Amino acid sequence: APKLTAKNKIKVTALFDELFALDVQPTEFAYMTLSAIMQILALESSHPTSITPKKISSKKIVATIKKTIELNFANPNFNIKEIAPTLYLSTRQVDRIFKDETGITPRAYLIDVRLQHATKLLEESDYKVKELCNLTGFYDEFQFMKTFKAKYGMTVKEYHKRHKL
Repeated sequence: APKLTAKNKIKVTALFDELFALDVQPTEFAYMTLSAIMQILALESSHPTSITPKKISSKKIVATIKKTIELNFANPNFNIKEIAPTLYLSTRQVDRIFKDETGITPRAYLIDVRLQHATKLLEESDYKVKELCNLTGFYDEFQFMKTFKAKYGMTVKEYHKRHKL
């Protein structure tokens, strides 16, 4: 696998930080850019560099995780475990840091983001459950409906009737 030079590591890291500082809606371009950057950083995940977990604050780690989730929530194949190598942390460390800062796990945050997006779509449109699943990253309609009802205390149909704009 190709190795990054120290100078390029700094550039790639700066680009990564800059991307997460953007406040834009997820787009295919942003998703592809983020994926490329994560892959570049993952190349060196097994080698010590000038970027170590001790130098990254918990708040910055959490912000990075949140931004990654917000950019990838609609992808049903997105896996929280993909984030850890980009931060030079284990999955267990990522879970612990995120939960210590937010009170929930990254997985729970991903589900919340997906459900929040689904409620927004329900309020603004007439999507069917299958379409909502496709737009919000749920690959199983039954699991989506079960999770939705557990969170909001009503079915998708009931929510749509009560909150349609």
